Amino acid sequence: MNKLIEKNSDFVVKHIVDMKGIWADSLLMPDFPGISGKESCSDWDAGVPIKMHEIRAKDEDYWNRYRGTPKAFISYETGKKLWGNNFGPATAIRYPAGVTGKEIEDKLNGSLDPDKMGFSITNLSGDAAKAANEGVDFGTLFLSLGFFLILASLVLLSFATSSYFDSKKTHINTLFALGFKNKWIARLLFFEAGLISLIGCFIGALAGYLVDIAITRALNTVWTGAVQTETLNAYFSPGPIISGFILTFITIMVFMLIKVSRYLKGLNKSETKNYKTPSTRQNIYLLFISAIVTISLFVFSLLLTDQQLLFSFATGIVLFLSLVLLWRQHYIGISNYDSEIIENRKQLSRKYYSLNPSHAITPILFIAAGIFSVFITGANRMNFNENQMKRSGGTGGYLLWCENTIPVKEDLNKESGRKTMGLDEDQFKGIQFVHIKRSSGNDASCLNLNHISVPPLLGIDPSDFIEKKSFSFSKVLRSKIIANPWQYLKLPSEKNTIYGIADQTVLDWGLKLKPGDTLILRAENGSPLNIIIAAGLQSSVFQGNVLIGMENFTKFYPSVSGSSVLLVDGYSNLTDLYKSTLNERLANYGVNIEKTSDRLASFYKVTNTYLSVFGVFGALGMIVGIAGLGFVLLRNYNQRRHEFALMLATGFHVKKIRRMILSEQMLILFAGVSTGIISAIVATLPSLKNNHDMPWLFMILMILAIVITGLVALLISVRSITKNSLIASLKKE
Repeated sequence: MNKLIEKNSDFVVKHIVDMKGIWADSLLMPDFPGISGKESCSDWDAGVPIKMHEIRAKDEDYWNRYRGTPKAFISYETGKKLWGNNFGPATAIRYPAGVTGKEIEDKLNGSLDPDKMGFSITNLSGDAAKAANEGVDFGTLFLSLGFFLILASLVLLSFATSSYFDSKKTHINTLFALGFKNKWIARLLFFEAGLISLIGCFIGALAGYLVDIAITRALNTVWTGAVQTETLNAYFSPGPIISGFILTFITIMVFMLIKVSRYLKGLNKSETKNYKTPSTRQNIYLLFISAIVTISLFVFSLLLTDQQLLFSFATGIVLFLSLVLLWRQHYIGISNYDSEIIENRKQLSRKYYSLNPSHAITPILFIAAGIFSVFITGANRMNFNENQMKRSGGTGGYLLWCENTIPVKEDLNKESGRKTMGLDEDQFKGIQFVHIKRSSGNDASCLNLNHISVPPLLGIDPSDFIEKKSFSFSKVLRSKIIANPWQYLKLPSEKNTIYGIADQTVLDWGLKLKPGDTLILRAENGSPLNIIIAAGLQSSVFQGNVLIGMENFTKFYPSVSGSSVLLVDGYSNLTDLYKSTLNERLANYGVNIEKTSDRLASFYKVTNTYLSVFGVFGALGMIVGIAGLGFVLLRNYNQRRHEFALMLATGFHVKKIRRMILSEQMLILFAGVSTGIISAIVATLPSLKNNHDMPWLFMILMILAIVITGLVALLISVRSITKNSLIASLKKE
């Protein structure tokens, strides 16, 4: 803080020497700007306060006669202890008489390490390219976000292929009867499917480019919170389109090859009345194990509060599997009944699904997965609320965040500093400042898309945080000696090793470190500085920086004087007054002031935008997956059309048959939705407890969209079952 600290030391005069020889050498005083060359002591301008009134006449006489010749001599070791500092222990180096400058230069040549002397060489273009190349990979990001969409599309492809093959069963049987071999029929089906796939891949590749344009436009508008810019451009290259076309086509053809092979093998098997039913005992055994694991994880989530998020999420995942197994047990349980007696339509349906449980469990699984992803996405949205303004919140209870281009050298907590800045009025009595020094570095927060290897360091005195219990921690380096993680920053350095604290978000995504790991940076003198990560802060206004103690910061970055960052505390109702006044008083310092709430909200906006994108992609994937319910129904109809035809012949009206099928599929839809919601609630219990501003409307609308899409798909599919189609099927018997 540019403060002059006065300390006294006592010495005993051992000898008095004559003013000649080494004792009268005025060059022993270094060339000090503001003092050297001045005509009198009263003309000194050292840049620090000097008690001019204590300069005596004989001091002026001494200066006129001897200038800066020392008046006293002490040992070099004592001098280092008294006046040595972070810039070094000596002000001059002397060489014996007779040594030439050339000899000194030759001796030093090759002996000095530029790094240790504080020099650094930066490959600007190389570092910039590396930062951009290792930044946020949006290709992988959107591929990950579209996981459910891709998976649902493959399921839809499977259903569509099965329905297509089933529709050609009569044609293939005719080919068998005419003597065509399996290989020839397989090639025929394979080439038919290949032609359709080729056309689909061609259209999909072109559509992919259009989607790329749409996503880029969305990132520049509604999703701008994820990239913090409006200048993104869609880049067209034939390479990705061609590779996407080829990879998709190969994937589909491999998929088709497997489906054709299995389909023809199934046709070769002779049809009998004996069916192999799934094992209920094995299913109950798995259900029992998953239930025990679910209960155990839930208990751990209640007992181990530090790992509550992890255990709650694990509980939700295992519960998800347990509920799927429970529904499977519901369908295969009918196999224990008397196979010769079916009393009603419900038992008839359950009998079918007990022999083919995958026809019910597959759509349940994907519907539930979609609901689960949508729910946990909404539950983890980060909304700014009053809790964040508390001392334990992300703002630490502070009101303003000030960044200065020119460091403030005055201590604004002292009367002299307040007076200098015009903050000594009564209305500013409650204002307090946390002075923070900052080193150069690149912002490592979520607002920067590039990869950061050298984050800025903030030097702070954590005393105010400890006293006010400001901020909260996600992860902490455990120690029997340290009770409060902020105390790590007060520990002195040992062998260029100190402790630091950063936002957990920065540690996980930006620096890829965890508490206990070491971040290696370079101190101002060029030597490596090892920063052991002591703790990870919950989302806070410090995101993008690494915090170290003020004393350690001053030691390793001595040329940084004054505060480049100020945290402002005071009366919350005077926040706007504080902001406007500081903007005016610190205008010459290049100040940028924002409310801590606004700063934290800007970080939340990035996270929420990514979650929104994930939610949209997940919902689209589930809508495609639910549309597959229609294909499930059509395939079930193709396999059961003889059964339905027999029901029609024995007096069942076609409307009752439709109602039976619709009730079956609605139960599947309900099973998927309930499984997803229940498991998601358990997985996000900590978030539900702590987040009082849950976006319930968003999640309800997403779930309703999935349910409505499913119902529409079912109604459309059921209407394809007509009396004429059943009669035609019956005539073929």
